[in-house]
This record gives sequence, structure tokens and C-alpha cells, in this order.
Amino acid sequence: LIPPPAMAATIRPAALLLLAVGCGCATGLLTPARLPGVSVCTSPQRVAQAPRACALPSASPPPSSGDLAAAPSATAVEDAVPSRGPRPELSPMEVVQAQLALFRSAEEEDLDQCWSFFSPYGPTYDVHSSSAGPCARFKWTIRREPRWRQIGGRPMSALFKLYRWEVLSQMSFGDSKFVIRIRAFPFFPDAPTAESEATFSWTLSRLCDSSGRDRYGALEGCWVVHDVTADFEGWLVRMP
Repeated sequence: LIPPPAMAATIRPAALLLLAVGCGCATGLLTPARLPGVSVCTSPQRVAQAPRACALPSASPPPSSGDLAAAPSATAVEDAVPSRGPRPELSPMEVVQAQLALFRSAEEEDLDQCWSFFSPYGPTYDVHSSSAGPCARFKWTIRREPRWRQIGGRPMSALFKLYRWEVLSQMSFGDSKFVIRIRAFPFFPDAPTAESEATFSWTLSRLCDSSGRDRYGALEGCWVVHDVTADFEGWLVRMP
């Protein structure tokens, strides 16, 4: 995940938020008005809601191939954290919901499961390559506090212990590719009442080996997360 150059700047908690993409007004780095792709609003401060997850109702049918479908209003529910990783019976939406529930739970074993949904053949694996292993690098990257610092270079840290989320849209590309856009509401312990929104796109692929060589092993027939990218144009900071 390579953010625009300005996204690598740093913000202060007092400047609120989330995108420590560089709103360091007090430091003179950048002012909110100069942040590319980030909307900054002024509004009365409200106490953040207790952590919860928003999930697309299971009765909602997936869109047909190539069609963009705006998700219906999400219903707030307490999602059960899945006990297993990828498996063929999970739909793309269920995979994304499982990952978000695991990001929100943030327990050590839950983050291990969260990582298991990423494709070993996707760019997320490459970005987190490390001598300690990609999963260890992933967990260190998203948990390092303060998480708003240089978040432009590690946007998935905004998903760690997030308050809630909602589905914005979903698009199917044949039988092997699916894209789901999510709006997340992050939680930062040093700014617990800060209000912010972060938009992400999940790109999923279905691993199927038609050659019969069992190339993908236990992942054969499973939907896995090829990549999670931040849509910085949809990130919003509400100043108190």
C-alpha cells in the first residue's frame, strides 16, 4: 500500500485524528485544508458509541456479474468471531465480515485468523514479508501505537479495534473476483471521542485450480482477500 507522498506526514492527537496523514496544524506540517483527498469538517463533538460491528443482512442477494450494487442499510449486530479461517462455503461478503469482526476483536489468535484470510498470492503478503513471517509483521504494523502516526503508510491500522463498519457497495467480476467497499469507524485510544471515517476496498479472489494439480491445497475453492486498499478520498475527519 503506497500512499500519496503527503499521506506520509504525521498528525497530532489534538488535531484529531485519524489520518495522521499529516494534519499537524500545531507543528506546521500541514493544515487540514491542504490535505489531499481528506475532508475535514467542524461539528459539535459527540461521544463515540460502544464498539460494535455493522453487517450486511444475510438475506440480501449478491449482485449479478459486472453489476454494481449499493448495499442496503446495514444493521448493527454483535458478530460472532469465526472459529476457522477460509473455507469454500464462505461467500465474499462473509469473508469480509469475518475479517472485520476479527480486526475489531483484536485478540492475538483472532489477528492470526484475520491474516489467514489474505491470499498468499496477493500484494498484502508481499508488503508484509519479513524474516519473522508476514503474519507477525502484519500484527506489528497495525498495532504499533500511536496508530494515527504515519497512518497513510499503514492504513489498515485504522481497522484495529474499530468501533463499527458499514457496507457501501459490492461488485462481482465473473466467478473469481469480487470487490466490496467498506466505511469503517476507527477507534484510537488517545482520542476515544474523536469521530472519523475511513473507506476501504476489499478485493477478493476465488482460488480454483482447473488443472487438477491441487495447487492451492486447503484453500482450493475458497474466497480469499487479494488486497485491502484505502480510498483516501473517502476518509473524513470531524474536528470538535
